[in-house]
Amino acid sequence: MDDEELQSSALVGKASWLLKWAFVGCSLFSVVELLQRPHLAPRRPVCFTLCDIGYLVRRHASDETLSPLAKCVGAAVYRRGRNSGFRVFCGFVRVLWHEALWVVLAGFAFFTNYMIRVPLFEALIEDIGCEPAKALTVLFLSTCVAEVFLSGFLEYVVLRFSLQFKALMQATLFTKERVNRQRDERLKKMADTLTCVRLVKFYAWEDAVVRAMNRFREREGFFIFLANLLDGFIDSLQMSSSSLMTIILLGTFAAVNRPATLTAARSFSSLYMLSIMDIVAVNMSACLRHRSMGSVAYLPQTACIFNMTIRDNVLFGKRMDAGRYLRVLEACDLTRDMELLPAGDLTEVGEKGETLSGGQKQRVALARAVYSDSDIYLMDDTLSALDVHVAAKVFARVIGRDGLLRHKTRIMVCNQGVFLRHVDQLFLVWEKRLLSFQNLTEMVTDHRAPKTLLFGSRPDSSANDRRPSGYAHEMAEEDCVFGKLTTDETRNRDLSAFDLARALVTMSGVCFPLAVLSIVARAVAVAMFLCWIKMWTDAAATPDNGGYSDATWVTVLGALCVCDLMFGSLAGFLLALSFRRLSSRLHGAMLRSVLLSPVSFFDATPRGRLLNRFSADLNYVDCQFYVTTKEVLQTITVVLARLAVVGSQTLTACLLGVVATGVYLVIVTVSVRAANVLRSLDTACVSRMLQHLTETRDSMSSVRCYGAVRLVCRRFYRLLDGAITYFWALAGSVRFTRVAGGFAGLCAVLTLVLVMLLSTTPLSPSGIGLSLSSAMSIPMLLSAINASIFFCLMSSIAFERSVEYTRLQPEDGCDADDMQPKVTSTSLASWPDRGRIVFDNFTASYNPGMGPPILKSLTFVIEARERVGVVGRTGAGKSSLILALLRVLKPSEGRIVIDGIDISSVPLRELRSVITVIPQEPYLMKGSLRDNLDATQSHSDDEIWEALTKAHMADFVSKHPLGLLLEIEDGAENLSAGQRQLLCLARALLRRPRVLLLDEATSRMDGDTDRLVQETLQEGFSHCTVLTIAHRLNTVLHCDR
Repeated sequence: MDDEELQSSALVGKASWLLKWAFVGCSLFSVVELLQRPHLAPRRPVCFTLCDIGYLVRRHASDETLSPLAKCVGAAVYRRGRNSGFRVFCGFVRVLWHEALWVVLAGFAFFTNYMIRVPLFEALIEDIGCEPAKALTVLFLSTCVAEVFLSGFLEYVVLRFSLQFKALMQATLFTKERVNRQRDERLKKMADTLTCVRLVKFYAWEDAVVRAMNRFREREGFFIFLANLLDGFIDSLQMSSSSLMTIILLGTFAAVNRPATLTAARSFSSLYMLSIMDIVAVNMSACLRHRSMGSVAYLPQTACIFNMTIRDNVLFGKRMDAGRYLRVLEACDLTRDMELLPAGDLTEVGEKGETLSGGQKQRVALARAVYSDSDIYLMDDTLSALDVHVAAKVFARVIGRDGLLRHKTRIMVCNQGVFLRHVDQLFLVWEKRLLSFQNLTEMVTDHRAPKTLLFGSRPDSSANDRRPSGYAHEMAEEDCVFGKLTTDETRNRDLSAFDLARALVTMSGVCFPLAVLSIVARAVAVAMFLCWIKMWTDAAATPDNGGYSDATWVTVLGALCVCDLMFGSLAGFLLALSFRRLSSRLHGAMLRSVLLSPVSFFDATPRGRLLNRFSADLNYVDCQFYVTTKEVLQTITVVLARLAVVGSQTLTACLLGVVATGVYLVIVTVSVRAANVLRSLDTACVSRMLQHLTETRDSMSSVRCYGAVRLVCRRFYRLLDGAITYFWALAGSVRFTRVAGGFAGLCAVLTLVLVMLLSTTPLSPSGIGLSLSSAMSIPMLLSAINASIFFCLMSSIAFERSVEYTRLQPEDGCDADDMQPKVTSTSLASWPDRGRIVFDNFTASYNPGMGPPILKSLTFVIEARERVGVVGRTGAGKSSLILALLRVLKPSEGRIVIDGIDISSVPLRELRSVITVIPQEPYLMKGSLRDNLDATQSHSDDEIWEALTKAHMADFVSKHPLGLLLEIEDGAENLSAGQRQLLCLARALLRRPRVLLLDEATSRMDGDTDRLVQETLQEGFSHCTVLTIAHRLNTVLHCDR
């Protein structure tokens, strides 16, 4: 055995030894990783851990929420006081030292595999036709196989570390905190808008809300643009790092003027080592619980109803006792309602009980409290939402001396004096004092008590011929088996890939195609860079160095590197600019389309689903869609460029590589189809979780009072388990395609090696080096393409869901494109001038032709400036008159005429701008008092103060230091129910309408406040036609009829 064979045998032995320990190290890393995270072990076997764990980290370390370790760094920094660069650095080192250690160890194992491959690669280029080439080929291909398994774990630790570092640095250097702050403000405004969407639509405030939301969106979009711009620039530097290092290496080699020749083995093995930096750089872009022990039931003034069936709302986690359940329904006067509903007590009530009338919601909440069998009952004006007959009946059966709660302690706040004669003790709150009395007679004769209290009379409660609200009855008819109101979220199949691509190009503008051209130009620069090194290597073997000096060769390489960096940075800038325009236009189109949708859309669509579209989906489009689109375009163009380089040397190998890549793309297509469905189901589960969280937040007082914290938590866990199930299935499809991509790339490398070994026309050493260095990067690039495609898939699904909400069916009478109503030939400049209302044989239902009418053959006339009172039992359809006047109800026959004009021919916005509604539920949005009173900013401060004075709220507002800038909190929690209603009255005064509709607007006011409101209605609305809906007779005593 000669010296050359001995050296070759030694090289093979060392390579085998290092390869064995590389596999052992990789296995140890995987086992330790699983031991550190045992909750992931049952779902993440070792083989999948080796193949791809990075996807899970990318999922949990998204831009929407920082990864847990980055959160720890932020907490460690901000907990100790003011932020500074030194504190950030110390916190980063203190928290991430363990992660950095894993990066070092995993990198050592991964790059050891490459260190083995480099001498094998160099020897293979030099001895391609010799006998040792077979053994070298086997070892070389073994290192390629090891790369498939080692790359997954390295990508996991590097991606986790780099994403944490990038997220932390963006938060420190730039705008992450500002982006989150602006996004939170926009989402709070959006949640408030969805809560008060009826107010927005009834007052025709769509334009004002869109302008306010766009201001929030513009500020948020600017900071997102800066963050994306920084991300694109950093990625361009990272991806150009290997080219820069190549220039430094070869330039240094030429500058020192060594006698050694720049051979193909040396140049391309060095180039391959430096190209590893590109692969890593591409992947880098990527309290103690309080428990209430008391047995207390609380009934707030506004009923808390969950989006469940009526039975689930009553039971609220308690065990079903059929006898007690039926007694409670009978006492709360719900039996007749259940009989008339096709699904009975299994009827779904919708979000916040939208299918029920105000009285029915209050009685369901009362039934829940009675069924809970608590020791103490706290009732905050519970019966004010019921008409006098129903209230008297419920009081006698539930709260009275012979009611179901006769053995319980009942503390009842009320403003209806009719019930005071039946209580055991009275406490009167008057002028900030608490007065105690034993009975009603003592309070009436006491000189300290006010003399203006209204006690009313005992109503006749014998009549019980009542039907449920028409809306509940109608919605139950639509699904008579399950009583289901809200629609399930499914994927829209109407949008094709071409529709999405057209929407993307249209909304992003001309910058997007320019960015694609820049990315293609960058790939061309990379290919020319590799070809220029080959030319230099061939020229170095000639005596005259190809006719060029070393400085010329290095200068051209430098120019190509500058082109690489320049085109990459330009592409990042253009993409960031185009996606800023895309997100701005998409948000505006979604908001306009949603606000112009009919009221029935908001009844059937939970708020959580809408918020998910405007939060999670838009966040994917803002940040993730930009990153993943850029990665997909860059990686695909680089792969094509390297295949073109291989094809320039060996066309057969290139064709076979293209075939292998095609097979891989077929596998990816199949996996993408499955991932489409899984991602849609995952997103739907997230929407239901958001809906549940929103309901829980709005009803937190009732949840804690009834001890239902565990109940809502269990429901949340069930929803979370469903989302996690779909997520893990999606992660499995990602792992499968990653393995397929790795082996497809290995097939391309194996094909190239076999072609070179079996070729009758031997290639030059420089051609072999150029082909192998380009081909060996394809497996990792295909793996990167796989990850990018799936991340892009998630973002594209979010984009598809967002585009779907830009194509909602608008309400009749509105144009969704420009938010302008239909143009009619009738001049409406001074309409209505009197306010005369005529119902002419009017019949209407919520869905004509699909159910019984809620209003049938109504014919009556309300003269101009006449005050008409409408009384009736709870659920009799009184509020449907208001919906008919606002064209929420669709007529099946007949018409409504105001001042001689059929309202069906009037543009919807014009109609709702001349009719003002004061609803039963006082809607106030978070923001200043002035914005709530004058959302369109069309009135002066003097006019607002005048309206407040007439509404008897000027004293309260003037005592506050902020005055008209008084901040209204979420849900107007800093105001009482009566104050909220008085502000709604002031808002109506400010609009100066010709037609005023009051839907039980004074039901939550005490007698004195009700009397003041009636005086205001007589004085401030003397020029109006007033239609008052009430269930208390004293409210309509001042009406003309």
